[in-house]
Amino acid sequence: MSAWVGGVFSRVLELYGFGAALLLLAIVAAGWFGWRPLFRVAEANFWALNALAVQAGYALCREAIRHLAKRALKPRRGEELARMRAMSCAGAGVLLAIV
Repeated sequence: MSAWVGGVFSRVLELYGFGAALLLLAIVAAGWFGWRPLFRVAEANFWALNALAVQAGYALCREAIRHLAKRALKPRRGEELARMRAMSCAGAGVLLAIV
């Protein structure tokens, strides 16, 4: 199968302008008729990725930063603890945005 696909691909490349134009037309036609289902699939995959990777990574970073900050800073009042929690949330968000 891969040898056949490679042969077809090399023959299409030999056509130069005609092959490129035909390929462009095929891509435009696929986009014209299939953009809604493609958009739905991309959107569903985006939210699945967000739920599986981003949210879990954010929670892990947030709790790790919060744990380390609590050990290092030892907050004594509720205000200090709330400020530390807010800063750990912001720090985890920035860290994930950089990654």
